[in-house]
Amino acid sequence: MDRCGTSLCASVLHALGMSLGANLLPADRFNERGYFEDREICRVHQRVLAVLGRSWDTLTTVRPFPPGWWQSAPMEGYCRELAAIARSRLAAAPCAKWGFKDPRTVLLLPLWTKVFDELAIRPVFVICVRHPGAVAQSLSARDGFPPRFSEMLWLEKTLRACQAASSQPNCLIHYEDWFVEPSKCVDALLGVTGLTPSERPETLAEVVDSILSHELRHDGEIWPIGSLAAETLYNHLRACSHAPNGEVLGALDSALAVAADFICGVEKLVGLELASGLYPPPYGACTEQDLRLIQSELPLALERLQQHDPMLLRLRWMLADRDRQLVRSRDEVARAQQLVEERELLLQQPIEGLAQPEALALMGGERRRVDTEQVTGPGSKVAELHSRIAELERQVENDAERTQTLEADLRDRERSIAISQQTLNDLRQNLCDIRSSLCWKLTAPIRTAVALPAMLHRLALELLYFTVAFRFAGKPLAKLLSVVNVPGARFLLPQTPLFDSEFYRLQYADTDGRSKNLWAHYIGFGSGEGRDPHPLFNTDYYKAQYSDIAKSGLNPLLHYSKFGAAEKRNPSSYFDSAYYLERYADVRRHTVNPLLHYWLYGRHEGREVTHVQSLPADADFK
Repeated sequence: MDRCGTSLCASVLHALGMSLGANLLPADRFNERGYFEDREICRVHQRVLAVLGRSWDTLTTVRPFPPGWWQSAPMEGYCRELAAIARSRLAAAPCAKWGFKDPRTVLLLPLWTKVFDELAIRPVFVICVRHPGAVAQSLSARDGFPPRFSEMLWLEKTLRACQAASSQPNCLIHYEDWFVEPSKCVDALLGVTGLTPSERPETLAEVVDSILSHELRHDGEIWPIGSLAAETLYNHLRACSHAPNGEVLGALDSALAVAADFICGVEKLVGLELASGLYPPPYGACTEQDLRLIQSELPLALERLQQHDPMLLRLRWMLADRDRQLVRSRDEVARAQQLVEERELLLQQPIEGLAQPEALALMGGERRRVDTEQVTGPGSKVAELHSRIAELERQVENDAERTQTLEADLRDRERSIAISQQTLNDLRQNLCDIRSSLCWKLTAPIRTAVALPAMLHRLALELLYFTVAFRFAGKPLAKLLSVVNVPGARFLLPQTPLFDSEFYRLQYADTDGRSKNLWAHYIGFGSGEGRDPHPLFNTDYYKAQYSDIAKSGLNPLLHYSKFGAAEKRNPSSYFDSAYYLERYADVRRHTVNPLLHYWLYGRHEGREVTHVQSLPADADFK
């Protein structure tokens, strides 16, 4: 859990001889001593949460993860990536003593369990525990979280960590003990990890004392706990040195399950979705940004509106789904009626046999019993089939009503599109009238003079960033714009909606506050350092997959935006451009960038990105 002393504990483990890898996140103003978190593992964790539509502060009680999410096809790539990282870290670690720290891990433990099983690793868990009131106060100061929200985060993550660790070697490290009995914490870490420091105990104590920051100690402060469940769990853990395996964890887990069912029922009742976190993934504004871009040209905007209006697409999909259900219901009714007819024929045969008294008198007791069952058995089955037919007919009627409602909504939407199309035709006619007028012809030289600078600007950007001049002029210019705040810098850089500045800022904390222009930083520095500009664009993958990019020296994202998408190149191992274009004719017909289309529309529509089934959009998880 965040703000529980995990960085402090990781730094002590590093001093005791635990290998944490060489590529760690740098320190910043929130943690001046460093996070001691593996940059590559954190990057994979952020991508997994982004694909799932969750974030580090997601309350799973409000919004549980999809059932079996770690077994879905798209997670296989992330699982392989985490396994590769673990192998390389273990190979480089002395005596195979390697560990990692990231508070997001508790949300993704099922995925890590697959990695541990694949590599035959028996993990050791170190759970950092801190007073939930102190955690709430720290999160309020850093992120502005309300106390009750922070306490719920603490309860969920600490409970999940204890449940996962209870069957494995583990220990609890209480944050307050570092400033009272640091040797107790060190002995617990050495005991559970099996580390054998080379320093003498006196030297080791001095090293640990130099790590501890007594400014972080808050003696005498009293932190209230508003949540009874959080207070119960903390009081139980405070007396433990290992993850408990008792009635408290089971009772609290049952309480969270009941709370989740209650919240789900409330959401269905009121028709709303409760917010699961205060900082959800920062990608919701992408569609809005794209709409602002395409609204500059009315014809293109109306065309995209007709092809990609989410409401219209959803109505059409629902109508088609209802039609399929209606056809299935009618087939079931026909099959049920056929069964009824067959049963009635079977029923007539025993009755005809019973109508002959002579045959009945000659039959023995066993034969009479069998015929009686044949008479009564089909009769009960016929009643069941009639009941089933009535139920199916009611379902067909309900489906027909829903279909009529959807068709009415679809007709309204189509009327709106027709009105927009008529408006477009009127505008085109007005434009033709204006262009045929004398005033338009007389002002032609003025328009040419105005359009000339824009054309020269476009040609200059093409020359700087999409030719060999990029190495000698475009890239140095981008580096300058990254470190110097130049007015009008956006006119000196090419534009692409695929660059996610918020993702880039969160992914690379060293750029926050230091770079004047994140887009310029990626062009000038980030692509050369293997940084990713978008959750689904992998810079290193693109350069390694297509050697001509490395030879030309062009920026990978710019190359993909202008050339690569049209050439059906893949932006990452998780997205197949050729498959996406071949599967969806509307994208291919309108020559839309496949990755941009998927990010703005496709993922919300549940479209697939590879030959295996991709994860559904957020709406499918509700």
